Formats: sequence, C-alpha cells, structure tokens
Amino acid sequence: FVESANRNISVDLMQQQQVSVESEIQLQPKGWSRTSQELLAHYEARLLNHIGIPFKEYQVPLKSDVEGMSNLSSEYINTVEMTPDGESQDKPILVVIHGFASGLGVFVNTYAPLTKSFKVYAIDILGFGRSSKPSFPDLNDQGLSAEKVFVDSIECWRLALGLGPLVLCAHSFGGYLATSYALRFPQNLAGLVLVDPWGFPLPPDPTTLPPPTMRRRIFAVLSTSIRPLSILRAAGPLGPTLFQRMRKDLWERRFAGIGEGDEVRQYLYHANVQCTGDQGFCLLLAPMAFAKRPLLSRIIVKAVEEQATGISAPIKKKCIIGTLTGMSKGTDTPDSNASTTEGEDIAREAVERGLDPELPITLIYGSLSWIDSTTGDRIRELRGDSPTFVEVIPGAGHHVYAEQTELFVEAVLRSANRLRRTNPTSEDPAKSA
Repeated sequence: FVESANRNISVDLMQQQQVSVESEIQLQPKGWSRTSQELLAHYEARLLNHIGIPFKEYQVPLKSDVEGMSNLSSEYINTVEMTPDGESQDKPILVVIHGFASGLGVFVNTYAPLTKSFKVYAIDILGFGRSSKPSFPDLNDQGLSAEKVFVDSIECWRLALGLGPLVLCAHSFGGYLATSYALRFPQNLAGLVLVDPWGFPLPPDPTTLPPPTMRRRIFAVLSTSIRPLSILRAAGPLGPTLFQRMRKDLWERRFAGIGEGDEVRQYLYHANVQCTGDQGFCLLLAPMAFAKRPLLSRIIVKAVEEQATGISAPIKKKCIIGTLTGMSKGTDTPDSNASTTEGEDIAREAVERGLDPELPITLIYGSLSWIDSTTGDRIRELRGDSPTFVEVIPGAGHHVYAEQTELFVEAVLRSANRLRRTNPTSEDPAKSA
C-alpha cells in the first residue's frame, strides 16, 4: 500500500549509498521566505545520512474510510523506518514523535541505539516537517476539533501500515498528542514514553497571583492570538538570519551534536517556515503557554469515576465534570459548587474513555528544563498503583534527546521492560524514586 503511493520516497542504505543530492537549480531558495520543498528534503536527507544503519523513508497516505475519523483523505505522514540487518520481528514497535516547531530529523542520533530493544519508526506530525500541510478547524471548541485532527492522523497512519500495539515515544507537544491518543485508543498501545511533555499542568488560579506586569499581559495576548511561527515567515529573506540569531542556544549548545555544520539549523528553518501545524497548536494553547485542556485534569477521571461507585450514572457524571471544572480553576480538589456547564466539553471525552490504568507510562525530564519534573511525580501519585515511572536526566534541558543522548537512550531502553507484557517491579529505581 505504502510502496505504491505516488508520494512514496524510499531511502535505503543497505548498500551504504548516500542520499542523492538534488540539482543546484532545484535547491535555489524560492518565494518570500526563501524556501522550497526541495531544500527541506535536501537538508533532511543530509541529517538522515547520520543515522548509521539502514532505513527507509516514505510518505504514508492516510486512510479515509475509517468511521468517526476526520476527513484526511488528501493527507499523508512522512515516515522513517529503521531496517537494521538481522532485525528480530519480535521486538516491540517504538514510534518516535517530535515536539513543536521540529521534525523527525532532530532525533537522528537516537534511532540506531534504540533498535537494540525496539522496531523503530519516526514520523513528522501532521502539518510539520515533510508531512502534508492541512489547515486546522477553528470551531471555538477549546481546540477539541484541532486535537482530533492531530490524533486521528496518528491512528490513520497506524491503520495504513497495519501496526500495533505501539509504544509512543513523544517529546514536548508530541507528548501531549501521544497522551491524547492514549485517552482515545488505549487498546492500540503497549506503553507511553513521554519526554519533557507539554500540556499537563493546570493553569494557576488568577486570584492567587500578583497583578500581571504589562510585559506579561502583552505576552499572554500574543501567545494565543498570533501563530507562533508567523513572525519567522513574515521576516521573509531575513528569516534565516533571524532564526540563527534568536536561537543561538540551540545551534551552539543543545543541537551542537546533531549533524554537521549548519544542517540542523537549515533543516529546522525550512521545516518551520513551511509548516501549518503551528495553527493547530495555537488552537490548543491557553495564555502563558498552558494547554486549554490540561492533561492532568483528564488522566485522573478514571480514578474519580471509580471513587463515585454506588451512585446513579447522571450524578456520577456530574460529580466527575464538577471535579474537572474545579481543577480547571487551578485547584487540586473538586469544587462541589462548580457548574456542570463550565468544563463539560473538557470532561466529556475523558468521562467516556479515561486513561487505561494498566497502561505503563515512563516520563523522562531534563533536570535543567523549563518543564517542571514535579508534574511527573504528580502524575505518578494520581495514577496510584498504575505503572508510572519518572526519570530525570541530569544536565539536560528541554531537548533531552539532544543534550544527553546516551542517558536518554538508556532511559527509553529501560521502558522496554515495563510494557504491558511485563509486570513492573517495585525495585525499579524510577518507580521508587
């Protein structure tokens, strides 16, 4: 099915051939933003040459005949499949999902070592990288429709390839989508590995905060009213220089070990000025970089529902929705006076599904990251006896996979022993830490 697709691109290193380089004519910058699909493909190919083992790259057309799914018949997901010599077919399937404003190319240093315990795939999130670039629906529904498109695309990709069960290894915004996928399709997962995941914390109660400064007010407005990457696109021919200067920390430190020369910077520039995924992300974004539908208030519904046994179904649902409404105001305990209309849309999907209490989750944080690792401790506490493991990588910031690659890979490999087919032990240091 995939191999016959018109968009199929196969890169096979079995003969140790280098990815071909497009002609100089094709690689000339085009348009206001000085970019092109050929330039993005070129720099991605240069990065993928560093994987070091055989792989295949292809674009998977999404199945459009699945009941209840978004109409994605014209969309496709860019995919890299590792194909090392003598690979066992019995390994669990690991799908690596990048974060916001990124692409599968930034994980090149991790793919080969991860094949020790996994059959490894990597994908570009819909709207990012070299996946197709749809527009995302803005229905004034707290981002529910946009989130559904993102999550449906992952499930349609899985169905197109006939894969399962999966272990989703997802970074930052990818971690948000992976958890949302787990809420809807837990039967398709053997485990979750969430790497510095975005979108879990509840926003603070504004009544407990000091009056915001003018700078914070402006940031709060801009963070939800302007697509995050629109400034880069608006910069036009100045974009490459602006991109280089505004994120020197990435090129000089965090991503210094990825690729050679300016490969990773050029790759991310061309990926970001072409993407539409920031539109979908913006629809999920609340002021001050919180999620409109924070995951902490969604993954605990199962536990709340179990505590409400012995009461009628309508009252139980009201109790659960009230709990989430109270939490959406920044509290950790239910608000008994909370309105059942406020937060009902947020709660409805979780009430129907919940997070599978038997699904193993490994959370990996950087000790220097802006993402608070205590959120992982809170998740473990809320899940009770469910298998939840928290690992903090010393010396790593938000981009754990790039800043401490070996420690990151070791943490992901440990998760292979915690999948549904195994019984996690209390001696596991990440469980008992």
